[in-house]
Amino acid sequence: MNIGPVSVLVVDDSALMRNLISRIIEDATGLRVAGTAMNGEFALQKIERLQPDIVLLDLEMPKMNGIEFLEERRKRGIDVPVVVLSSVAQKGARITMDAIGLGASDFLLKPSGAISEDIHTVAVQLTEMLRGYGREYRRRKGRVGGADDTAGVDSGAAGRGNVSGAGSAASAPGSTARGGAATDCGGRGSAVPA
Repeated sequence: MNIGPVSVLVVDDSALMRNLISRIIEDATGLRVAGTAMNGEFALQKIERLQPDIVLLDLEMPKMNGIEFLEERRKRGIDVPVVVLSSVAQKGARITMDAIGLGASDFLLKPSGAISEDIHTVAVQLTEMLRGYGREYRRRKGRVGGADDTAGVDSGAAGRGNVSGAGSAASAPGSTARGGAATDCGGRGSAVPA
């Protein structure tokens, strides 16, 4: 039985980043953007309404930041997985460990700066994480969708430590969180099985 595209809620205060990440997600096989939110408060509202399979979360936002969102998510018993994508999400950083401790599944360093050849690498890592954790959540919840686009996609790709600068995430067995920098808006995130 095939699982339809994993739905992603993108949470970031930067309209530019929401747009860039949404394009990467929409261009990737097996993913779709369920919606976007500019902070944790809006994200909590949209989770109830949109029922995403996974949340992609920035940590530094006004009103309700990523850590506050994770705390409130825990209080409300919301179990949708969260991948942190932040400029401060680095291996060993206290804020990253706090996010993992509050239930984030994994983390990745946000693309920033001017131009980088690493955007493709980050896009591949990001889409693998989103597909892997999102599909696992759907399996646990019994959310099985249409037969539209799982051929040739490695559903277990998230959590493979194939990039240097990796750190461990406690939420997924065998998971290795990755941190890498990328910066170009021009790259497209076509997923490639690892």
